[in-house]
Amino acid sequence: MVALALLSTGCHQAAKPGAAEPPVPATTVRVENQSSFDVDVFVVQHGMSLRLGRAALLKTQVFTIPANFVPRSTELRFELRPIGAAGAASNTRTEMTPVQPGDQVVLMIPPL
Repeated sequence: MVALALLSTGCHQAAKPGAAEPPVPATTVRVENQSSFDVDVFVVQHGMSLRLGRAALLKTQVFTIPANFVPRSTELRFELRPIGAAGAASNTRTEMTPVQPGDQVVLMIPPL
């Protein structure tokens, strides 16, 4: 089974009275893939999943989570599907993770 470390970070800036609300930066997931397999990365919310992309083996990649998945503070789950893996290295889902617009979630996939 793939073990995962999950970290969510972000920042929030208060708007000045009368000032236009600054655009919210993209919400992203940074995948540090230390395994020996490429991994397809999905974001899951309310039973809906969306493929974000493929994290190449032994690489770190950043994927943007669509704004409609994070319109405000919410909880997301991520699913990882190793390519070409069998048995113990099957699909893995993270725990529910609180995410706000502009956060970067970090997923670390350890070596298998």
